[in-house]
Amino acid sequence: MDSINVFITNLGKYNEGELLGEWISLPIDEDDLEEARKRIGINEEYEEEFLTDWECPIKALYDLIGEYTSIEYLNELVEQLESVPEDDYAILNVLYDMQGTFDSMLDTYNDGNYRVYYGCTSMEDVAREFLEETGAFHGLPSFVEDYFDYEAYGRDMGYNGSFSELEDGTIVEVY
Repeated sequence: MDSINVFITNLGKYNEGELLGEWISLPIDEDDLEEARKRIGINEEYEEEFLTDWECPIKALYDLIGEYTSIEYLNELVEQLESVPEDDYAILNVLYDMQGTFDSMLDTYNDGNYRVYYGCTSMEDVAREFLEETGAFHGLPSFVEDYFDYEAYGRDMGYNGSFSELEDGTIVEVY
């Protein structure tokens, strides 16, 4: 994962009116971090740094970043996300919106306690897919299915479950 970037800035120089900093990508190893700190003048005289900007597509991590968040702490969090494919960032964002914490989001993702209804852009579509997969109409005459109200069933599923929508309209359910 290389899409999480922070701009580290020399706080002492900043307070003197000079913006001295650079973008780094997370995770970053200790040696590279120390080199970046040297390049922006972090030393015995100027010991403090702060973050003046950041780019992060994962809301849970973005919300945890602040001016004085330590790079080491961010590295730990980013390392926990390294196995997540970039295509799943939208899923992480929905899980975070539904659960509210980084740890809950990551636990739900890692435990697979969610389902993505690909190709479903409404709860009616979700109801159709769910009933088809569960075999709810198996053994019943076909006319029964013709009279079934998928829209109402999908609406009820939405009331009783934890569903949310991805940016592309795909539906996600959290167990």
